[in-house]
Amino acid sequence: MLRPEPMTRVLVAGPKDQLEPMIESLYALKLVHLVDHHGEDDVITIGKPLAKAAEVSEQLVRLRSIANILNVAEAKEQEPAEPTADLRQQIVTLEVNLREEDEARKRMESLISDLDRRIESLRPFAILRVPLETYRGYTSLEVLVGRVTEDVIGLEAVAPENEVVAGEGVVAVFVPTASADKVREFLTKFGFAPVDVPQGEGSPANLLAAAESDRQKWSDRLVEIEDRIGTLRAKYAQFVMKAEDVLEVEIEKAEAPLRFAASEHSFVVDGWMPSSRVDDAMRALAGLPGVLVESMPDDESHEEADAPPVLLKHKGAVKRFEFLTKLYSTPSHDEVDPTAFLFLLFPLFFGLMIGDAGYGIVMIILGFVLSSKLKDSPDFADLMRVILYGGVFAYIFGMVLYGEIFGIPFHPPVENPHELSWSALLGYYIPYEPPIHKLEAFGVIDLLLLSVVASVIHLSIGYVVGFVNEIHHNKKHAASRVGWLFVLVGLFAFFAVLGRSHDLAAPVPRVVNFLFFDRPPLVWIPAAGLSLGSMSVPYFSIALIVIGIAILLPTEGGLAPVETISLLANMMSYTRLAGVAVAKGAVALAFNTMLLPLIINEDLFVTTGAVQFNANVAFIILGFVLIFLAHAMVLILGAISASIQAIRLNYVEFFLKFYKGGGTLFSPFGARKRKMEA
Repeated sequence: MLRPEPMTRVLVAGPKDQLEPMIESLYALKLVHLVDHHGEDDVITIGKPLAKAAEVSEQLVRLRSIANILNVAEAKEQEPAEPTADLRQQIVTLEVNLREEDEARKRMESLISDLDRRIESLRPFAILRVPLETYRGYTSLEVLVGRVTEDVIGLEAVAPENEVVAGEGVVAVFVPTASADKVREFLTKFGFAPVDVPQGEGSPANLLAAAESDRQKWSDRLVEIEDRIGTLRAKYAQFVMKAEDVLEVEIEKAEAPLRFAASEHSFVVDGWMPSSRVDDAMRALAGLPGVLVESMPDDESHEEADAPPVLLKHKGAVKRFEFLTKLYSTPSHDEVDPTAFLFLLFPLFFGLMIGDAGYGIVMIILGFVLSSKLKDSPDFADLMRVILYGGVFAYIFGMVLYGEIFGIPFHPPVENPHELSWSALLGYYIPYEPPIHKLEAFGVIDLLLLSVVASVIHLSIGYVVGFVNEIHHNKKHAASRVGWLFVLVGLFAFFAVLGRSHDLAAPVPRVVNFLFFDRPPLVWIPAAGLSLGSMSVPYFSIALIVIGIAILLPTEGGLAPVETISLLANMMSYTRLAGVAVAKGAVALAFNTMLLPLIINEDLFVTTGAVQFNANVAFIILGFVLIFLAHAMVLILGAISASIQAIRLNYVEFFLKFYKGGGTLFSPFGARKRKMEA
């Protein structure tokens, strides 16, 4: 689970007459990730497609043309017609039936388009009600026809001799040719936009009516044609999609030799397959005469372009987190796969930041329902399942660590006993005192210290995994991981001493002290140290940091002491866990403070602590609606913020300590995802 599936490089060689059977066998196996052959000389060249490639390509082009005409994406689910062995004849028959309808549709669309242009050109002249022949045929007159934005006035000052025919938004001006330019310039003041006189004679209103009648007639015929094409779509769309799948498989097989090495009489296939399945491939190809399968020894010194592909081997819930790893980068073949860490740490951080049992239950329900309903979108379904797992931790932390449901704590804080709580709402004292109240001063301190603890555990795992990754490849880099681990533990020793209960003068035992700082082994860390102003840095912490820097100097260079500051910044970055938790709790508290008085009698609660519904039923209904909307917003924004921050801590702080990525996903020949399976 922590490393990709081991891969073995194999060569498959055989005579040319066994090329097609070998391709069929490899396709059925779905085990070989092909390595394309690029070299070429007088003997070994790139292979040529199978003889059937041209015919299959032609059929595929025809079928895609049919799919485009039918618009198969709009087809409804139905019982599909299965492609038969004589697929070519089925495609030809369907093409003949469809071609005539498609040509008729195009003719109707062209006629309607022409009529639309004619109708548009006739509309202004129908308003003027002057026969079309009146606008043409003059030698000494010019006719200016166009649309205007306002009525034309004062034309006599420019052309004393004129004749104007006007309608709503349209004008036709008859003027002597000598005055035409001045009139044209004058008309621009009124927003004049000239229009061409359409062909024809007689009343433009009658011509417009005839054009609109023709358009309606051809539109009706187009609807009939579309109905017939729709019938064909309903009948053949699923067949077309299945047939396209079949042909794409055939073309993939037929063009596979373009990835092989070939000579005049033989071929060689180069590829990778899971080491555990090499024997299966050998048995499957053993029945082909003259075909040999040979596994090559792995010297573990691969060039980047020649590295084995990566097959992640997760199952169940962990597999849901693969998309987060791939979103960053595919692991390389020789490094630890971080998906299992994401499975554990992403929901943990997410739940710590949300920390509310009510929101956790909602996320669990929504995550389960959406991931089940949206199986056609695997990535989105995986995201919803990740939110579900985060909701589980949000519920656990909300119940156990914070004691909070929908922003309302089990008990009010000590300094404000009249604050609303579930014990007051239920009229029953909940017999459990959660260790952290998010909005108390000591609760915030606890969360900050808990964030530091999380940073040390998280970063330590990163350095340990980085050491494991590098120990066999680069011992210098592996040593640097050890050095950084010493520096990290040294910085943590400082916080361990600073965070002890007696140093914080805590009135009650702090949860972080109880779990970490006041117990072995951290309680044994000597507190004596170097005084820097009002702060004491333990000598134990200084010693660890110095040892770490001593290890780093030969590996990281002279800047190692300065770079320790960046590690401290990494640790402080984890305080976003506390920040988001407190911010979410504060926003939920604000909404509850504003809106709950609509539901309960606030004066009675403040004075006596008794909970009683508001006497105004309308206020109660309004309050519930507004609280629902408010908490929905808090839930959405909280989930988005917690998701971003949780993934950022893993990508930026954690992955950079050990993870390089850059691998190539295992994509075996024959494992193409087909449309009908999508």
